[in-house]
Amino acid sequence: MNLFKRETEEAMIKLIATQSDLISLQKEAAKDREEIINHLKRLVNLQEDQISDLKVNLHDLREKQ
Repeated sequence: MNLFKRETEEAMIKLIATQSDLISLQKEAAKDREEIINHLKRLVNLQEDQISDLKVNLHDLREKQ
């Protein structure tokens, strides 16, 4: 019985460690996703700025004609 109890405890300790590692990986992944989202938001802002600039340039071009 003591052998079974010890093996069970060891298995539970390994499971706890594995779950702790998984939590750490999930936190890292969430941080990475947040960084990706921020990069995408900046990209969208840059593209919106480019569109605005192009519209102004188009308007200026039309006025010169």
